[in-house]
Amino acid sequence: MTGHVVDTARDERDARTLDLLLIDDHAVVRAGLRLLIEQQPDMQVCGEAASVSEALALICSPDVIVLDLVLGRGTRASDVVAAVTAGYPGVPVLALSMIDSLPVVDSVIAAGARGYVLKDSAATEVVDAIRAVSAGHDYLQPALGAALVRWKNRLVASANPRTASLTEREQQILRLVALGHTNAEIAGMLTLAVRTVETHRSHIVHKTGAQNRAQLVRLAQDAQLID
Repeated sequence: MTGHVVDTARDERDARTLDLLLIDDHAVVRAGLRLLIEQQPDMQVCGEAASVSEALALICSPDVIVLDLVLGRGTRASDVVAAVTAGYPGVPVLALSMIDSLPVVDSVIAAGARGYVLKDSAATEVVDAIRAVSAGHDYLQPALGAALVRWKNRLVASANPRTASLTEREQQILRLVALGHTNAEIAGMLTLAVRTVETHRSHIVHKTGAQNRAQLVRLAQDAQLID
């Protein structure tokens, strides 16, 4: 009986391989991404496209879609993401863009992108982002994520006159107070002195007029700092 050798190592490697679809209207960018991806032992490119329509016409079953947000004039980034997610339902989309506008980032995430990385990021960060979204996690470039949180906090504060004058730190402490944490616990969580937390809390009361914890909780709810 003739036998054959089973390459179990290759089978295991193939089972772990992530298939990626690249959508970018610049061929040189796609070439650079392909080179980066195919240097990874667990990734390969299954398709490339210069537009959404080209991508939808491909015979490709990607595990992750790496998507540029500017695919011709007059296209909104959120519309591009929505079209791709509709055409490839359930496939995580990683936005890779030069756009660092926080409203655009927010709209793209709202439209269904699972990750957002700027094109000037390190190659290792792009690879990490691909792996993260493929595993079902959201990924936002850290500096961009921090800026987005600050921007959204300012929007919330400006929509509520009573919290509009609170600093970012005061909003943070208000949220923790509303969640039931003591001054000592907040000090430990934020690496602050208890006296510093007490001072911030005094400023919150002075600025908002809240007289007790129940009023602070309602204030935090109205400002959407807590559910």
